[in-house]
Amino acid sequence: MLGILGGLLAAWLLTLLGVHSFIITGLSELFHLNLTIAGYYVLFGLLGFILELMSSKKKIRFKRKRRK
Repeated sequence: MLGILGGLLAAWLLTLLGVHSFIITGLSELFHLNLTIAGYYVLFGLLGFILELMSSKKKIRFKRKRRK
């Protein structure tokens, strides 16, 4: 849940700085996508969610019981 909110917060901050237009234009040129501002926020929300899943899997993978 925090990953989605973090992604949306990052998208909102980039929108305040005016960077969102560069990202939308760049993605449309690279991947031939017709991305709107709503799709921009969904993309960042999904990106935050995926990064959160990857982070939690990494934490689980390295938890090992120590032998006494």
